[in-house]
Amino acid sequence: MTGPLVINEITALVHYPWFHYDVPSKDVAEARLKKRTNMTFLVRPSFTTPQTFPFTLSFIQSGQPRHVRIARLS
Repeated sequence: MTGPLVINEITALVHYPWFHYDVPSKDVAEARLKKRTNMTFLVRPSFTTPQTFPFTLSFIQSGQPRHVRIARLS
């Protein structure tokens, strides 16, 4: 049931400007965030462990890219 759940979540988020469904990796996220100001962020799907961490928050902090997985609570 995890697959359809993640697809439903992505469908619900696709309209937000901070959600980047087409970013498959941290390298691509870092390229998008390059030369952006501190605390610029995007949320992207996580393909490593989508059952427990379906999304990743990628952001700039002190001029450096950071990545934090977002856990599923239920």
